[in-house]
Amino acid sequence: MACRLEESSRRPSRRRQLRNCGRASSAGGFKIIDFLKSDPLLTAQQKAFVDSVDINQVRTGTVDSLCEQLLREFRAPGTQPPALIDEYVSGTLMLREGMFGNQRHKDADLDAFLLGLHSDSGSRYNFHAGTKAKIVKQLWERRFQDQVDWSTFPASGPVASRPARTLVAEAHEAYGDRATVCRARGFLVARG
Repeated sequence: MACRLEESSRRPSRRRQLRNCGRASSAGGFKIIDFLKSDPLLTAQQKAFVDSVDINQVRTGTVDSLCEQLLREFRAPGTQPPALIDEYVSGTLMLREGMFGNQRHKDADLDAFLLGLHSDSGSRYNFHAGTKAKIVKQLWERRFQDQVDWSTFPASGPVASRPARTLVAEAHEAYGDRATVCRARGFLVARG
């Protein structure tokens, strides 16, 4: 099945055309290369670059799997390959260090702040220390994935939420400190 433009009343986006081309067969990578080389919108220089791509050398996967693969492949000689800490261990680390540390899970301000993120209606159903840790962990992930200016987070937002925001920042710091220790011991803790 050859790659072709979709025929419809509205012109599909270039990205959609390429996605459909990639789904054409199991050899989609080569079909994409052929499609791009025949694209009239590309210059001769761009087509030459596309032609020079060795599709067999392209790495694919999730960010976590690519990082783990690269760290294993390019580690120093004689060192142990790093082991990626899974989501369960990472969540447990947030619960233990971030929430149970300094009894943050019992703080009323933090409880109210996290409840607002957990439920629009204020329902406490399934709202416990584990859920609180999960929400704080999601904030940790958003912090890196969205490239948040974290230094302003505790002091921003409504005045009533600032003590809770400070506790979230403290939980993140405790989690990050423990994650640093884990990394020093050869484990990888995914940031997001």
